[in-house]
Amino acid sequence: MSWSLFLLLIGLTAIILFFQWEVFRHLRAYHQRLEREQTQASQELKLYQVLNIQRPLPPMRGWAISPDIGWIYVSEIFKRQPKIILECGSGVSTLLAAYSLQRLGG
Repeated sequence: MSWSLFLLLIGLTAIILFFQWEVFRHLRAYHQRLEREQTQASQELKLYQVLNIQRPLPPMRGWAISPDIGWIYVSEIFKRQPKIILECGSGVSTLLAAYSLQRLGG
């Protein structure tokens, strides 16, 4: 086998390995995004079930509170059981506080 053919095979192998690594990296990132979305969807479903929410909440992404943080917020309200909450927001966290108080009988 000549050296030029050998170097060509080494080069092609390196290119194939590079593309395989890139595909693996993109698939791993996609898998991580799917896991995060599944976690968020699970937490949002839990909020709907525990608070007995009858109407859809506004989107819980972007500037709004995310479902996992919303669950922590609701859990703290249930743990502390306040009679009054001063809420300075005007979005999902306000609705979660209101539903939580309603569930606690406040």
